[in-house]
Amino acid sequence: MRKIKVLCPKAVQWAIANDFYIYPVTEDNLIYNIIVEKGNKKAMLQEKYNKKTVHEGIAEVYSKLYKKHNTK
Repeated sequence: MRKIKVLCPKAVQWAIANDFYIYPVTEDNLIYNIIVEKGNKKAMLQEKYNKKTVHEGIAEVYSKLYKKHNTK
């Protein structure tokens, strides 16, 4: 059985407090990309996701951002 990644509440809270917006976009409802936005800067991740894996991708992005920038 596949282990499902869940959103880390601390990472999501930190991202919102620091004005990061992370969300999926799609053109055909089959393949998804993840956008990371802060202020007027926007970046699209290279990885492609499907409906079943996009949530895990978003959870991973939140965790990576939190670990990278939260050095307390």
